[in-house]
Amino acid sequence: MKKFSLFTVLAVFALGSSLLFNSCEQAVDTNFEKGFSNITFVVPVYPNTIDTTIANFDVTTNINDFAAISGFTLTDIKSCKIKSCDLFIDDTTTQFTPVTFDIVDHLSATLATGGVAKEIASKDVVHNSATQVSLDIKKDVDVTEFIKADNFTYKLNAKTNAGTDHVVPMHANITFSLVATVKSK
Repeated sequence: MKKFSLFTVLAVFALGSSLLFNSCEQAVDTNFEKGFSNITFVVPVYPNTIDTTIANFDVTTNINDFAAISGFTLTDIKSCKIKSCDLFIDDTTTQFTPVTFDIVDHLSATLATGGVAKEIASKDVVHNSATQVSLDIKKDVDVTEFIKADNFTYKLNAKTNAGTDHVVPMHANITFSLVATVKSK
């Protein structure tokens, strides 16, 4: 019968424990924010009141880069919602009277990708600020498929009470709030 020294038994136990605990990954659900700021667009001239789409453009997500830096993959994203959607009028014209949100009665924002479209935010009677408005977010709308896409289409609809006599430069800031499972050792 072979005898093992107390030192040998403790060394084997320590090595086994170290391998066991170091090889176990823990998964933790973590909250992240991904913002898209200064998304610029131009609203064309509408000489009469309208109830139509005033902007329709693609936004590149670069989500793979963001995920890699943050320690997760696209398959780790469990949910995603819109946190904020702000619009700004950047009309600095001196030739015409600058356009403000005073002419807007209703706004709605929709995201679309892969044949799926969802309204994410809206605002009625926008007359509370001349050049900036925060849309009311539809908090129950999950937008995971949009943040996982390489790009999505942002569509802005407006109902106005007056027309415009020149193109109107604008920009949007959109912030996504997502939950992803991050693995750590």
